[in-house]
Amino acid sequence: MAFEPEISNWKNRRNFESLEWKKWVESENTMSVRWDMRNDLLKRHNLVGMSTKEIIFLLGEPDSKSKFNMHYNLGMARFGIDTGYLDLTIKENKVTKVNIGHG
Repeated sequence: MAFEPEISNWKNRRNFESLEWKKWVESENTMSVRWDMRNDLLKRHNLVGMSTKEIIFLLGEPDSKSKFNMHYNLGMARFGIDTGYLDLTIKENKVTKVNIGHG
């Protein structure tokens, strides 16, 4: 079944909370907090078109960044030992593309 991981992880989804996202420190008890918020984040906030300042206000400083990219670690992705990530492509200080993945 192609959608099995999303269906089986439905119970682990949680509402996006900006402050909780920004203060997140990966530990045994919180290793998937950001991963579990990702769907609600995308549902409630249209990141494409936001300025880099708006993104930092919403998500905090990225774990790494360049002129063209902002990268956020999402912790354990609930797919074995995979970790998740949120990559934002930046052009002229605006988000042009959002990519969430794991590996």
